[in-house]
Amino acid sequence: MTDYYTPDGILIYEGSYLNGKRNGSETAYYDDGKVKSSKNYKDGVEDGIQVFYNQDGNTNLYLIVEQGKTHWVYYQSPEGSFYGDLDSETQTYFCKNQKSPSLKNYRYTCLNNVLDGEFIRYDAQGKVEERGNFVNGVLDGIYEQFSRGKLMKHLEFKNGKLDGKVQIYTSEDRLTYEGQYANGLQNGIFRRFEYEGNLESEVVFEQGQLIKINKLPPASQS
Repeated sequence: MTDYYTPDGILIYEGSYLNGKRNGSETAYYDDGKVKSSKNYKDGVEDGIQVFYNQDGNTNLYLIVEQGKTHWVYYQSPEGSFYGDLDSETQTYFCKNQKSPSLKNYRYTCLNNVLDGEFIRYDAQGKVEERGNFVNGVLDGIYEQFSRGKLMKHLEFKNGKLDGKVQIYTSEDRLTYEGQYANGLQNGIFRRFEYEGNLESEVVFEQGQLIKINKLPPASQS
């Protein structure tokens, strides 16, 4: 077993080697001790389950590698990073410049220089592009994004964390991805659909961990 630590003595990597080649399990960690990724190797080649985690504890990517072919079992859609342009600094700017011509396509209310209430962004044609509900600067309730009037993302929040349904659509109104969150963590059934609408994969999560595969997607050449 080979281990690596930070200068402060924090374990960030451990892996098994045989005859100079990776062989067996390999685990990387965030600085706070949470698992960042886990992989398996056989004679220096990736083989078996590979899982990558976000620092918040959710699974970002789950793969199964078999004889040079990869099943992309699950990869997280961008439901966790879609509202990065509405961080506290941006909210303060919005609240201090509500009457600015540059913000004419936005409708919102503020309290103590953060968003509080319904937030709406319109496109040049006056159609809603983005809307959500904020309570004291954090999302609470339904958040949605649109393109030319068509729903693209539906997400549900509670006190700033994903909590409830997440759904992603194509511009042709086809559902491509859906799942459930509880208190910010993946919890329940997640499904991905092919462009034609057929079910591609289905997995079950419990508190951010993938615990069951109901339908495995086809393998691709690595």
